[in-house]
Amino acid sequence: MVKNITKSIQKKKRQECSLLLRSKVPPLKIQKRLKISMKTINRVKNSLAKKRSVKKKKRSKGNSKLLKTHKLAINQLIKKNPFLSCVDIKNRLSLPVTPECVRLYLLGAGFTRKKLYPQFALNSDHIQARFIGAQKMKDFIFAPEIVFTDTSSIWLFDNNHQGWFHSNENNSLSVDKHSGKIHIWGAISMLYGKIAMCTFRSNLDSKLLLDILKEDLLPAAGYCYPEGWFLQMDNDSKNTSILIQNFVYNYVPNFIDWPSRAPDLNPIENVWKLLKQKVRKRLPSTLDELENVIHEEWANLHDDTIIEICESFPDRIEQCLEKQGGRLNY
Repeated sequence: MVKNITKSIQKKKRQECSLLLRSKVPPLKIQKRLKISMKTINRVKNSLAKKRSVKKKKRSKGNSKLLKTHKLAINQLIKKNPFLSCVDIKNRLSLPVTPECVRLYLLGAGFTRKKLYPQFALNSDHIQARFIGAQKMKDFIFAPEIVFTDTSSIWLFDNNHQGWFHSNENNSLSVDKHSGKIHIWGAISMLYGKIAMCTFRSNLDSKLLLDILKEDLLPAAGYCYPEGWFLQMDNDSKNTSILIQNFVYNYVPNFIDWPSRAPDLNPIENVWKLLKQKVRKRLPSTLDELENVIHEEWANLHDDTIIEICESFPDRIEQCLEKQGGRLNY
């Protein structure tokens, strides 16, 4: 009988020791409180460690839980807003799976998570062409008469973070073919600031570009520079097409030979960045709203700000020469 009572007391002390260890009470305090040996405490501690090691981990819910209707709903949601995180997608659709499961489905379906505006890559040929181009423009004395032009796109719900886009460029949810964006063409100069801007939703081709040059660029540039001006365009395939080159040769007073892969030499890139920041703050919820906001924020841009950006052009040329054609800090 006494033996059984002793065993019961020892069992109770071991249980109390286990609770104290789980509560992270120091072993010396446990020894003093329960009046047991350190050997017993270590034995209980090792026993707890073994139980934890064999305890089954919760398994994450697999892709099998995503039904076909769930996958269609995910695709429709991304079509409206590709910048949602996997947590947002799960919560908005009340999906019975983990965000990791959503991520694995999207990757398996051919989507990639990437930034819209990655840095342009330069190879040795690009660097050499940039350096030669900068040498030609070094002593360009007509910088105030240069009309800088470029195209860009502003996306609906663009938060300047990564978005989900299909890796197949022919897919309707690829970066180039996604419907949730407005395209912009613009022209600026060091002397006047804003020259012209227009928006469109279809992909830009040489015919559309020709209409823009005829209807938007020539009247505005001719009004600002009645005695002549210089057109800057990059080496995009649309700009170098026979249709555009013939038009430029016949109707544009002067043309700058622009090097390939040189967006950092063009001040309008910084204007696009500024415009996108202002548009994001307005939080447009539809494409029509987005287009209206773009025009409003373009109108609100101060010409002095754009002129100041354009005045950095000579410094960009100098920096390009110093870096032997390398990437600039703009």
